[in-house]
Amino acid sequence: PVEIPADAPRVRIGAVQGNVPQDAKWVRERFATTLADYEEGTRVAAEQGARLVAWPESAITRLLELDGAVRERIEALARSTGAALVVGSVGSDTDALGRVTDYYDSAFAVAPDGGWVDRYDKTHLVPFGEYLPLRSLLERIATAIATGIARGDVTAGERPRAVDVPLAGGAADGIEAARAAGRVPASVRIGIPVCYELLFPDLVRRFARDGASVLVAITNDAWYGRTGAPYQFLAMTALRSAETGLWTVRAANTGVSAVIDERGRVREETRIFEPAVLVADVPLRTAAGGATPYVRFGDVFAYGCYVVAACAGLVARRGAARSAGGADAAEG
Repeated sequence: PVEIPADAPRVRIGAVQGNVPQDAKWVRERFATTLADYEEGTRVAAEQGARLVAWPESAITRLLELDGAVRERIEALARSTGAALVVGSVGSDTDALGRVTDYYDSAFAVAPDGGWVDRYDKTHLVPFGEYLPLRSLLERIATAIATGIARGDVTAGERPRAVDVPLAGGAADGIEAARAAGRVPASVRIGIPVCYELLFPDLVRRFARDGASVLVAITNDAWYGRTGAPYQFLAMTALRSAETGLWTVRAANTGVSAVIDERGRVREETRIFEPAVLVADVPLRTAAGGATPYVRFGDVFAYGCYVVAACAGLVARRGAARSAGGADAAEG
């Protein structure tokens, strides 16, 4: 593995596990409690020195671009704690008349001064859960035989990309200068895989190719209940860390939230279905750290194996055919 140098700059990152039941997430009367819980979890993380705090996927079940009151609460929280935030919520696009035209499963980046820095939209959506393939043909059948089918389609983001997030009190000259000076950088470039995206190696690889120094994964695994699925999902997240050579801080609504190193080892994890706050010092990958073979070459090796296997199969088949032909000739 390509390990991160021991002198790499570090950033203390927190993850808030709100533990909001799936059947309560979208209940309007529950929202005030949910927001207050995430505010309190953020304060706890900031008191432990976190400079960046992540909330899980769809932690805020509001259209943040359109809900000024909630935006002001989040801005005030960032300013009061001095922490940058990654907030899982619902993104939206509107037309000239202010009508919503598209909904997104989004992660919002908020600067320590309360400024809204960027919005990353999930690019690989869950079929039937976030959109219905061939809706005009399948909607009536699907809704008749199953629950939880998407009533309206979420729109996919354009592409996986890294996001630059400012940090309070960091060095002004970039990550390499911060490394040389032994200081925290002025900003950190993060990849934010959202839930289902963590299942796809090449998708997460593209965050690393776009310059991400760390992965901040957000997810809502409440759907799975007390099964083995949350732990299987955690194991897949660990593989993404090993493939990309990036540390991952994972914020999950009901767990498992975790900190994973660049070799895929789970350093810290929470219990499922309990509120929790994780805080860890995370080393950042710099240019000096190099890239893993998978980040450089992707699935080329796997495709090469397919080609070799196919060629071997053809050779074996021709050999068997020749042997059979020779046997027939001998019998004749």
